[in-house]
Order: sequence, then structure tokens, then C-alpha cells
Amino acid sequence: MKEKILLFLIIFLSINCYSQNNFKRGYYINNSDEKIECFIKTNSRLNPKELTYKLTEDLNEQIETIKSVKEFGIYDELKYVRRTIDIDTSSNILANLSNDLYPNFKEKEIFLNVLIEGKANLYSFENKSIIRYFYNVNNSDIIQLVYKRYKKINENVVRKNEEYKRQLWNDLKCENISINEANKLEYKKQNLVDFFIKYNTCSRSEFLRFDKKGQKSVFNITIRPGLTSSSLSLHENSTRKTTDFDDESGFRLGLEAEFIINSIKANKWAIFVEPTYQFYKSRKEWQNASGQQTYYFNIDYKSVEIPIGIRHYFSLNRKSKIFANGAILFDIPFNSSLNSNFSPGHLDIETKFNFAFGLGYKYHNKFSLELRSMTNRNLTSHYLNWKADYNTLSIIIGYTLL
Repeated sequence: MKEKILLFLIIFLSINCYSQNNFKRGYYINNSDEKIECFIKTNSRLNPKELTYKLTEDLNEQIETIKSVKEFGIYDELKYVRRTIDIDTSSNILANLSNDLYPNFKEKEIFLNVLIEGKANLYSFENKSIIRYFYNVNNSDIIQLVYKRYKKINENVVRKNEEYKRQLWNDLKCENISINEANKLEYKKQNLVDFFIKYNTCSRSEFLRFDKKGQKSVFNITIRPGLTSSSLSLHENSTRKTTDFDDESGFRLGLEAEFIINSIKANKWAIFVEPTYQFYKSRKEWQNASGQQTYYFNIDYKSVEIPIGIRHYFSLNRKSKIFANGAILFDIPFNSSLNSNFSPGHLDIETKFNFAFGLGYKYHNKFSLELRSMTNRNLTSHYLNWKADYNTLSIIIGYTLL
């Protein structure tokens, strides 16, 4: 019982200590434009009024006010910038709604939370009573996206000032965005984030995304048949004799699971695994010096390959992108053999991992074409006196099911 209590206390204290360790590696920029590396405290979804940080994890907390910090952030996660800006202070609480459809703007110095940073930038501000969104395009002045609920005198109906829809349609026009889409846009974080991503993508603008908690994971299932061109070189180490088999064409069939990594770099990286059936069948014959005896090697090789790799996408436009990937490839042979009519007579096929590299094109996130090459794979890895170098070049087409 004492041991169980002690274990419980250790776990509890570990969890408690972990919960207190809410400092993450980041930076802040002071009024002299100096960038100070530090550890930032994050414990609230509300926009901060000051910065709590440590210069190192072992030092005590320090506090900087908004007057001395121009910008701060946590790498790959969040970013705040200081601005003096007009913000609508109207209440959104039903009992306190005003009778005026126009915003009650007041100039305030605040930290804005950067959500999207690109050609068009999106910001947010949230405290205990209000949520406001701001934007700018091409480094223009930051202004609020206007949305206000109000009640007319002697009416019980809540009305809405949705000026933000007109603002976005006027300032974020692109061939891929319709006026109907702007008119249906809700004044909510995820809806606005998606809209600004669509605009920056349509404008072919690189952008950063800092609202990582709002991002949805992307998981794709793709069927990937293809054609292969494979060859084999069999080396006998004791005699230094090499037997080169002919290049043989075949087919392969794979089913790929791809996980798009949530990233502020616009989801350009992915991890994938692709179980694939492939085969190679060939026969090599030759005669002795007198021409009276025919010798042969016969190979019948079938396997399931399991490449596990990483992929990087390069956008060409809103519909097309190219990609490059690399993978470590594990192989599981079955019903496979390498036979001859002379010694050794029979060699078991057993493989180790090798590597594969590919370059491809994807259209509309649905159709793909890839050229893939793999490094040599030794099919007789457990024999000291034999080495069978097998390599393949594949052309793979893909259709994404999910």
C-alpha cells in the first residue's frame, strides 16, 4: 500500500509540476527594435495586457508592460503586435445592446493577436466582454472588421450591422472569391481564417498561419496503381561473377495514407505510408563453352513494400502543385524464390530496408502523377557469398478517395 501511495504522489506531483511549466520558447522585440530570446508564459486565450517571461527556464519571472514591448511571440504557435488603434467598445451582451447601429470607436493601445500573415493579414482581439477582428492588405493601416448587434428603440428584435462583409468584398477581391461567399461569411474566427487563407492562396501569396489550435488535420487516402521497370544483378562473391537479368516491366498497386502536418507554412509538409504489392519475374540462360549444356537462373519475386516517408508540396497555383518525397522502404517477400540448375540450386529471398525518392504533380488535391526511384535492395541479404541487387523505377498515378 505504501508503494502505491508513493507512486500516486510521484505521478501527481509530476503532473502538477508539468501544469505549472507553461513557459514556451519565444521572443519579444522592445522599443529599440532589439529581439530578446526568452520563454513566454501562456495561460489565457484572452489578449494580454503585459508580457510575462523568463530569460532562461531557471530564472525568475519578469514582466514587461505594453509600453515597452512592440511584438512578442512563441515560435510556430502565436504572435502579438502592439498597435494604437480604433476599436469598437460596444457591448455584445443582450441586455446592454445599444440602439445605435454604428460602432462606438475608441482609440486604444492593445496587443493584436496575429492569425494570418501574408498579403492580407487577419488579427483578433478578445477580452472578457468583446471579440473583435481586424485586417489590412499590402501593409495598409490596420482597421476593424465591423460587426455590431443593436436594438432599435421600441423594438425587441436584435439587428446586426454586418459592414465587415462589404469591407472584405471591396478589399479582398480575387477570381476565386464570389460576392455570395462574402455575403454568407460569418463573423467567427474559423470562418474568417479560412476566408483569408483562400484569398492569400488565390493571390499566390506566401502566408503564415498562427492559429494552430483552429487548424484541422488533413488525412488523405489515395489508391496508387502504377507501372514498374525493374532489374536484377546477381553477384557471386567467391568467383566475382555477375549475372545481369533483363529489365522487366510490371505493375504495382498501392494504398497510401497521407497525414498533412499542421503547420504555419500553409500545410506544405506531409507524412505518408503506402503498403504496395509488386512483383518481378525473369530468367537468365547461358551455355557452357562447348554449347552442350544450358545453365539458368530463374527468379520469381513477389512482395509487399511498405514505404514510410515525408513529402513536401510546392504550390504552382490554386489548383496545381508539385511535390518531392523521400521514404525508408521495408519489404515483405512471399512465395518468392531464386533457382538455378547448378549449385547453389536454390537461394531464399530475404531483404532489408532501402530508400525511395519521388517527384510528382498533384491536381485539385485529387489526381496525382509521380516518378519514383529506389536505391538497390539486396534480395539475398542473409547470404555471405551472394548479393542480388534489385532496383525499380516506377510511374505511379493516384486518385484520392478521401
